[in-house]
Amino acid sequence: MKRILYLFVVALLSLGIVTACSSDKESNNGTNDDAKNSEKQQPPDKSNNKEEDTTDESVEKPTSGDNDEKKGDTSAGDFDDQKDLKLGDTAKIEDTLGKSEITISAIKEKPEIDGESSLLDKFLVAEVTVKNIGESPIKAEDVIDSLRLAEELETSGSPDDSEFFKSIDRIEGTLEPGKKIEGQAVFDASESDIHYIFMDIGLVASGAVKNQAIWSIQSDEVEK
Repeated sequence: MKRILYLFVVALLSLGIVTACSSDKESNNGTNDDAKNSEKQQPPDKSNNKEEDTTDESVEKPTSGDNDEKKGDTSAGDFDDQKDLKLGDTAKIEDTLGKSEITISAIKEKPEIDGESSLLDKFLVAEVTVKNIGESPIKAEDVIDSLRLAEELETSGSPDDSEFFKSIDRIEGTLEPGKKIEGQAVFDASESDIHYIFMDIGLVASGAVKNQAIWSIQSDEVEK
């Protein structure tokens, strides 16, 4: 009976020891698993990493001269303004189509042309020579179409109306480089002691014609 009791006690003690060991093992396993999970969830330590450079070196920084007008820009044209021209003088003109020389050699006054009267006081017929000094063909009438006549500067002036009169030797046709043509331009004019022939100020302002030319013509220079 004592033996049985002894064995029973031993069995109970053994069972208790096994249970305690099992509990300790589970507890240790849980601690290790928690540590492992904690290590997995812990973000990597960047304390030793260099600070990220946010500067994009691939983007070129603008220089102080980027917004300045580039030197050598040909949009201004190769010729200066010529504002003190007289009858017989030649102007060099550049526009978006090419380069030309314009010579106004004489001015004649006419009260009417082909039976038609001027919209103003009279017609002034200019003897004009156009020469192509560029490298490409140009239309001679395009050059003449840029001319205006007025009694005051800084006004729109009258355009050439030679196309409306059969008796006028109109300047037109293609001019190859180095070629020239002579003819007439017709303008409506008012009575005045002085007349000006110039390049259309609107075309000059827009850059379509790159330089200005102004012929000043006194009334006593006009042939009657």
